Amino acid sequence: MNDQQLKENYYYACRAYAENNGGNVRDNFCVLRDDGDRKIYIAEWNHTSPKPTEQQLRAVSMTAINNLKSRKKHTKTLQTSKIAMLTKNEIDTVVPEEGMLVYNKTDKNVYVYADGSWKNLLGLLGLIGRIL
Repeated sequence: MNDQQLKENYYYACRAYAENNGGNVRDNFCVLRDDGDRKIYIAEWNHTSPKPTEQQLRAVSMTAINNLKSRKKHTKTLQTSKIAMLTKNEIDTVVPEEGMLVYNKTDKNVYVYADGSWKNLLGLLGLIGRIL
């Protein structure tokens, strides 16, 4: 594992710890430093949960770290695409925001995130057509 991957894993371990101990996490919730000897440490902790110990961070599983990396990758795809094309499993890893659109490659439908859940856009348009 190179230094960049090590620092990235450390960041995601911090993020997993914070999410499990206090809910929402903003992008600037912590600042990491590297002393040059592959010793990464938390320089600033800007979250409501207490700053984790090294032992607590080591307890975060690689599965949790990889899930967060995957979620970020799919969320970034949604933010930079006109409409993301994802499978059902990939959609389930996204941190959705109101109004996001996604094409579900599994069931071949377009969904919009509204009122706290993914809604089939064609179903919503059909409902509007019946009302009008």
